Amino acid sequence: MEESPFSHLCTRTVLVRERKLGSLVLEDLVILVYCTLRYVRSANVSYSVITFMWANHSLPKALGCDKVVAISRSSDKKADAMKMGADHFIATNEDKDWAKHNSRTLDLIVSTVSSPDMPLQKYLRLLRTNGQFIQVGAPEDPIPSISALALIGKGVKIGGSNIGSPTQIQEMLELSAKKGIHPWIQKRPMHDANKTVVDMGAGKARYRYVLVNESHAKL
Repeated sequence: MEESPFSHLCTRTVLVRERKLGSLVLEDLVILVYCTLRYVRSANVSYSVITFMWANHSLPKALGCDKVVAISRSSDKKADAMKMGADHFIATNEDKDWAKHNSRTLDLIVSTVSSPDMPLQKYLRLLRTNGQFIQVGAPEDPIPSISALALIGKGVKIGGSNIGSPTQIQEMLELSAKKGIHPWIQKRPMHDANKTVVDMGAGKARYRYVLVNESHAKL
């Protein structure tokens, strides 16, 4: 496992952790989350990001979030999430009452989930009054239906966030450089591209594969 400068996130030609989220690829999600936090957050927000394991959870802390919660199906990635800056981890497949146990603990949820089967109704239970659920992943199929009461009861809002502008991308990179924020990457030789794609599909990446042209860079 090795870390690289955050600038890898905008180098589209070398990134290959390409699990597509609709028309988006993963490096786009970093700026999506940044823009969401930059323009939606409020002071002392308790923030959660769902299955966003490819970038450092220090990014929301750098933007003023006082609590970061990582949510995934299992606890396999818990240790890594905590090293990345998460304060708490929720494994939804390992606690049948996870929504009850964490009810009304978050102000903002940024969801990168690409599955149309996400437990949206339960995610909304985690929000406090006037909380916001922002979807940045792009499932190809419709997202699950929800009860109107899930929104009305606490004044919860659901929205989405699009890719940031070049100016916002520059802001994110400058902030990351200033705060020393790095993604976790694994370099793979270009001639192993096919195997890298297979390994990525099998969920082996921790958490981003970078293809390296051996004739121009050392592994």
